[in-house]
Amino acid sequence: MKFFPSTTLSEQIANHLGDKITRLEYRPGERIVETKVAEELGVSQSPVREALRILEKRKLVRLVARHGTFVSEITEDFIESMFDIFQELVGLATRKTVKNATETDVENILALFNDMDKYYHARDVFKFNNAYFEWGLYCLKCAYDPILEEMILDLVPSIRRIEYMSLMKRDIEGLSSVYSYIKNAAERIKARDAEAAEMNNRMGTESEKRVALEFFRSGTLKF
Repeated sequence: MKFFPSTTLSEQIANHLGDKITRLEYRPGERIVETKVAEELGVSQSPVREALRILEKRKLVRLVARHGTFVSEITEDFIESMFDIFQELVGLATRKTVKNATETDVENILALFNDMDKYYHARDVFKFNNAYFEWGLYCLKCAYDPILEEMILDLVPSIRRIEYMSLMKRDIEGLSSVYSYIKNAAERIKARDAEAAEMNNRMGTESEKRVALEFFRSGTLKF
C-alpha cells in the first residue's frame, strides 16, 4: 500500500480497505481484524481503528461492541434505500453543478465524457466503469457545495460496492443505458439546462437501482 501526504493515514487506510470490500476481497459478514490489518500495512492500531470508524460512517462495516468489526451485509432493503437517498442528493447536486460550474469545469466534464466515449466504443468495460465514477465525482466537485459533497461521498462507497458487481456482470451492450444517460447529462450540462439534467440523472439512478435489484433477486449478484 502506498501512502500519500494529501490525506490522513486513517483516510488512506479506509480507502484501501474500502476498495478491498468493493472488490469482495472482504466478503459481507466477514470480520476485519484490527491487529491483522495493522500488521499487514506496517502501521499502529490507532489509525486502523479510526479507519474502521470512517468505514462505518460509509456503511461498509458494522462495529459490534465486544465482538469486532464486520463487513456490512447487502440486502434488498439496503440496495433500495441507498439508491433512493442517493437519487435525491444527486438531483440536488446536478442542479448545483449546472448553476455553479465554470466554463472550464464544463470543458473538463465534456473531456471526461469523451474518455468514457472512447472506452465505450473500444468495448473496454473495465476502463469505462472507472471513467464513469471519475466523471460523476468531478461533476459533484463542480457543484461547489462542500456539505452536499461530503454527504454524497459518504454514500458513494456503498453505491460503488453495489454497482461494481452490477456493472461487471454486464457486457458493453448491457452498459448502453448507462452510456446514454451520461451522454445526455453531458449535453444538458453543456446547454446549462438544469431541469433536464436533473431529470436525466434521477432517471439514470432509478434505472441502476432497478438493474441492481433484478440482479440481486435473481441471485446473479453474489455478495
